[in-house]
Amino acid sequence: MNKQAWSIFFSFAFALSLWFGFLVAIRMEQLGLIHFSASTSTEPQSQVNYLLIEVDSLTSRTPVFQSAWIALRYQSSTQSALHLIRIDTSEEFHTNLQNAFQVRQNKLGSKFTRQLTKKGYEWGYFIVVDQESLKTLKLAFPKEISDSTENNLKGLLSATCQVLGARPILSYPVNFDTLKEHIVTNWTKDLANKEWERLTASPKTTRCEWYPTN
Repeated sequence: MNKQAWSIFFSFAFALSLWFGFLVAIRMEQLGLIHFSASTSTEPQSQVNYLLIEVDSLTSRTPVFQSAWIALRYQSSTQSALHLIRIDTSEEFHTNLQNAFQVRQNKLGSKFTRQLTKKGYEWGYFIVVDQESLKTLKLAFPKEISDSTENNLKGLLSATCQVLGARPILSYPVNFDTLKEHIVTNWTKDLANKEWERLTASPKTTRCEWYPTN
């Protein structure tokens, strides 16, 4: 896989560290696969929080919320870490999030975000992915990693952590043509580029920590 395609995969994934290799966003915009919203935010600092959201289908008139994570990326001269915090999965709160979820023109609905902020969750950027994009993004991982992880957002995060925890980073070809309309984010291409450069500039691997741990 060439450098541009690999960066495209990561942009979703590191959020998903999208998380995760964020020239994806730049290249996908160039291909017309996703559209970036305008942003006046400053460039990423040593610590950034990402809200990662999984839905059934972004092409549906009413996408159904399925799960969410906060990915806290911390990087310094001595370490690189990704803290993955599962959003409360209690039945009542999950139902509240499902009922409130909306995304329009690269913006999350205010009712949905209020549900999260009332619980104390904070984030700077968000990425929404659906089942089609999850399926395609998993193709970017070595088969032994892809086959050993779940077919959902948690599985994609797990696979990404395995890749980020090793050097050199290896990748496989991915067909991103099918991702049109299947990823929504409030990142700008400049921020995505800076995040990718930050991750790849350090020779240190990224350590992932999960909360809860099970």
